[in-house]
Amino acid sequence: MPLINHISMFSVLRKLDDGYGSVHVVQKREYDSLSSLLEAISKEQSIDIDVNINAGSLQDHMEKNDFVGDVIEWAGGYLDETDVDMSQIGNPNGYGNNTDEVEIWEGDKLIAKL
Repeated sequence: MPLINHISMFSVLRKLDDGYGSVHVVQKREYDSLSSLLEAISKEQSIDIDVNINAGSLQDHMEKNDFVGDVIEWAGGYLDETDVDMSQIGNPNGYGNNTDEVEIWEGDKLIAKL
């Protein structure tokens, strides 16, 4: 039986609540590797993220180095919009009343929630 290499994709999701209690994935992008994701964030935000960090240490690395706000800002400007129509889920009191977060996944495993 041939061996099949399992290559995990890294997905970045930006989630917002609609002000009515439902949370929607409003932006998303996939990367071939964690280092390519971290290189993109580092370049666009002009910050020095260790691109060789392992997935298991990512959450702690982001928090200890105060990169959480940078990643959330980056996500808003560089991730692709999903098919969620913001005008259809709109709330006159505004979006993201309780949730404006970024999740980073390795395959089906959540590795960071910012």
